[in-house]
Amino acid sequence: MGTEVKRTERLAVALENALLEIHQLERTVMAYKESNQVLLFDRIDSFVKELKHVKKSAEGLDIEIPGEVVSLVDEGRNPDLYTREFLERCLDRNQATKGRVDAFKELRGHLLDNLDDAFPEEAQVYRDMKSAAADKLEKNSSHEQEERPLNGTENVAVKMEPPNDVELLQGSESVRSISVQVQPKSEPQI
Repeated sequence: MGTEVKRTERLAVALENALLEIHQLERTVMAYKESNQVLLFDRIDSFVKELKHVKKSAEGLDIEIPGEVVSLVDEGRNPDLYTREFLERCLDRNQATKGRVDAFKELRGHLLDNLDDAFPEEAQVYRDMKSAAADKLEKNSSHEQEERPLNGTENVAVKMEPPNDVELLQGSESVRSISVQVQPKSEPQI
């Protein structure tokens, strides 16, 4: 990876030199006099050499340039505008995502409150499991232990189903009882 960085830096230097040659060529053309024809040809030759150096520096490098940047350059606009606009779009999306996350947190809070009212025992079991998991996570992160496989007691899935004799009712009526089954969570097959 280090050699690719060096090659990219060489390409950047070659591009800067080519741009400098373009600038000098432009100045020579702007101040052109017939007596400066040899200087003009020298500047053109120098520019062509720099372009060859750019091509040689770019060989084997896979650099992706967004089409929008190329369009901005073609329009004569500053390509830094793309970066600014891209960051602004990212910030907008970040704010939208943060709003969704906050909405889900609020929904979760309302659901927990309603669960607490309808099923106080199950809600307490959930809170105990959540607290134990948070304590364990904090303990593992503070001790920086080696990764070890989880056994069945640490990796469980909670499955909540109403008993067969109770129907789920819509509207203002609530479910009268619910059973909780704790089953070992199966490991994914690789």
